[in-house]
Amino acid sequence: MFSNFRAGDRVSVAPSFPDYPSDEFVLTVAIRGPASLDLTATGVGNGYSLGITAEESAQLPAGEYFYQAIADDGAGDLVTVSEGRFKVGENLAAIEAPYDGRSETEKMLESVNKAIMDLTDSNCQEYKIKDREFTKQDLPNLIVWRDVLRIEVYRARQAAQVGQGISRNTLQARFS
Repeated sequence: MFSNFRAGDRVSVAPSFPDYPSDEFVLTVAIRGPASLDLTATGVGNGYSLGITAEESAQLPAGEYFYQAIADDGAGDLVTVSEGRFKVGENLAAIEAPYDGRSETEKMLESVNKAIMDLTDSNCQEYKIKDREFTKQDLPNLIVWRDVLRIEVYRARQAAQVGQGISRNTLQARFS
């Protein structure tokens, strides 16, 4: 029902549940994650109109959220008609401090690359990343870890591009 959006965006959806028409049921949506938000949909024909105002979404901290849409017939019979997850991204215009939008995997990849570079320097005997210490003998393990992190970063970026409708794996053909 919801797709990813940024804090401060106005969000509107028009869900339809033919078995639970709006003239017979009230649709409520519970959103839970780093913050909570409860919504009640407005009936439109047999479907619903549901929105999150810009002011409401601005109050949502960035992170992963889960929602559950419940149809209520007014007689105490509740039916979960939809559930799922979505992400709320940072509103960059509202951030005044320095901002690093990289994922934890991207940050770790940078640390591992720096460790490899420093350990290959003849003056460096050991290197520490968070709570782990590495020596020159750990270079093969660090290289494997770096390669795994590179793949994870690549896959995450590809998934983000596909989510935006961008894909390098598209084959275009024309037949005549």
